[in-house]
Amino acid sequence: MDDPREDPYYSVGQIVCLALLMFACRIPSRRRLDLESEDGMFLRNWCIFSRSQSETIVCSKQMANVVKTLSRDEIAGLGPDLLRELLRDKRAKNLYLLGHVMMGADGTGIFSDGKFHCRQCLTQEHKDGSKTYLHKVLEIKALGHDGMAISVLTEPQLNPEDGKYDKQDCETKAFHRARPTLKELFPHLRIVHLLD
Repeated sequence: MDDPREDPYYSVGQIVCLALLMFACRIPSRRRLDLESEDGMFLRNWCIFSRSQSETIVCSKQMANVVKTLSRDEIAGLGPDLLRELLRDKRAKNLYLLGHVMMGADGTGIFSDGKFHCRQCLTQEHKDGSKTYLHKVLEIKALGHDGMAISVLTEPQLNPEDGKYDKQDCETKAFHRARPTLKELFPHLRIVHLLD
């Protein structure tokens, strides 16, 4: 990944690995991350995960500031790059089912509010007449028998900005939009889709 900083003490790889560890270890806040990073075992695991040696861990505030400057496209490309590397090195045998890589797709909410947010919000009307405004995404992950899940692609579910539609955007529409991108990312990979 390109590093927008001049002469950084911690590499972008180290910082991104710390952000990934924060979510993988379900650390609920940056304050809690700073507390956890004082543990010697956490430092050793971070060094192994980031493939670098360090005597200290970057603070969560600096991590957040650096992540804000990174390109969204580069961050989105990390999952597919990781999957390609694991498949190339034959380190992901648990992802296969009858010679096909298993991929699951499911929708998840990322925003919900009772107040109008934007023209592309999905809406949910309630029996009492109130509305909830939502933003959802379709998340496609490579899935393994051992519980491994690697995020491959995130497709937003958005209504047209002009407000003209018969039916709101949904998981099915998002999946049909995501399929060509998935094929472009992995043109020769045989995939079996696990759908609910």
